[in-house]
Amino acid sequence: RFYESAIRSFAERGAVEISCLRAEGKLIGAVVWLVFGDACFALKMAYDESFSRMSPGVMAFDLGYRHQAAVGNTSKINTITSTPAIDHWLPEKLQIRKYDLFNSTLRGRFFAAAATIRDLLRSRSGDA
Repeated sequence: RFYESAIRSFAERGAVEISCLRAEGKLIGAVVWLVFGDACFALKMAYDESFSRMSPGVMAFDLGYRHQAAVGNTSKINTITSTPAIDHWLPEKLQIRKYDLFNSTLRGRFFAAAATIRDLLRSRSGDA
């Protein structure tokens, strides 16, 4: 349901592309790309397991990757995941960090203190 909802939502804006790989007319691999501004996200890769020795999912990804890289307004391609198969393309890997910024007002300082306490409690319980 998640994939159907995401694909439908992006398709309504003309921002979804599907790269398909066929062998003798039969669909054997596909990758769903979500396009958001100048970034493309490889949302889902699928392939026919009877062709697994040929890596059709990776080949479909490569097809889509080359297409997205050639599009003039695409400057970032995000695989969302980090699998060994993707390392072949030598991607730049970034760690994502989250920062909470608060105003210097009394209310902002209160919420900053509350967030600090929350984070301390999470780290002590092992949820961080």
